[in-house]
Amino acid sequence: MDLPAILGGTPAAVLPERDGTEVTASEAAAVQRCLDQTPLTTLFGGHEIGQFEDAFARRMGSPHAVAVSSGTTALNAALVAAGVRPGDEVIVTPFSFVASVSVVLQAGARPVFADIHPDTFTLDPADVARRITSRTKAILPVHICGYPADMEALNALALEHGLVVVEDCAAAHGARVGDQHVGTLGDFGCFSFNIGKVLRTGEGGMVLTSDPEAAHALRELRVNGISQNPAPNGIARFGFNYSMAQPLAAIGVEQVGRLDEVLAARASAGRRFAEGVTRRGLFTPPDLPDRKRVHYFTPFLLPEALAPHREALYRALVAEGVPASKSCPEPLYRIGYLRPYAPDPGLPVAEDVCRRVIAVDPRPTYNDATMDSILHSLDKVLAHADEIARAGREVAA
Repeated sequence: MDLPAILGGTPAAVLPERDGTEVTASEAAAVQRCLDQTPLTTLFGGHEIGQFEDAFARRMGSPHAVAVSSGTTALNAALVAAGVRPGDEVIVTPFSFVASVSVVLQAGARPVFADIHPDTFTLDPADVARRITSRTKAILPVHICGYPADMEALNALALEHGLVVVEDCAAAHGARVGDQHVGTLGDFGCFSFNIGKVLRTGEGGMVLTSDPEAAHALRELRVNGISQNPAPNGIARFGFNYSMAQPLAAIGVEQVGRLDEVLAARASAGRRFAEGVTRRGLFTPPDLPDRKRVHYFTPFLLPEALAPHREALYRALVAEGVPASKSCPEPLYRIGYLRPYAPDPGLPVAEDVCRRVIAVDPRPTYNDATMDSILHSLDKVLAHADEIARAGREVAA
């Protein structure tokens, strides 16, 4: 086996010259048209923002879509619109980006961590049920890495206990449960459009809801509570500055039209990597009946014996040129500023996954040859794992 790049060999990953999703001619033209004809931003949306909201709502099958400035602000606005207040509890996952939890603190509530399911790395409904108290107001499932959470079970819990469900769909544009898109399964569905996402505008977010009153509240929340209806000083409620810029929305309209193309390219690359990982005896969450995932990062678990060397092996993959991530290196409840609000619950599945997980991004520009070179890089790293681990210890010393 070739020597890994981190030990002095030649990198094996052969990536396209342009590694990211290109800005297409139609997207560039849409931005230029916006710059020529449309205000860069407006108080109440409209123009390109209104078109983006309409296009995204139609594509996802939602009655209402409200554009905001990011996926994080989408989550925060949804929680506030849902009535989450200080003293409330929101059940969250320990395996996600930190914004999936920090938004709960922003709303003045307390995050309560539940464990994840070993097959999907999404919230485990059985453990969620054990965490519900009289103070629980909402459940915030994350469709992590494009895998739909068990929404049927989570919605049943919410119905039983009178809870709100806010879906974090930041990495799951186009994922479905049955014939229904994620983001339309709970009370609110929140999306991110930053430059790394499946559908990207550079920055931006969207909230979906079927409730017209909630949609109205969200439109006021994103502009500091200002209402288009008569109100004292024009202020109807407490709010934020969460407006989206018009040129970003113009890109979004074009991106919605390309979503099927991007999803198909990601699925081809993602399936090839997932199948290759499985053939090598490594675990990656499987496709499940009636749940259609989106291939946004494909996580896999290192063998138990290699778990202590995850950092060194991750660095070795990066040295090969692999677009790798440690995903969630530690459960989110280990983050310093969260400890006073959410003491370490010691969740066994999350602890195990976070110790062993590495994820690879199957970008839409990657063909079979690209993915095979990434799998070859993985082979090199695994074949020399002991040497890589030893070199890592020496560097640390």
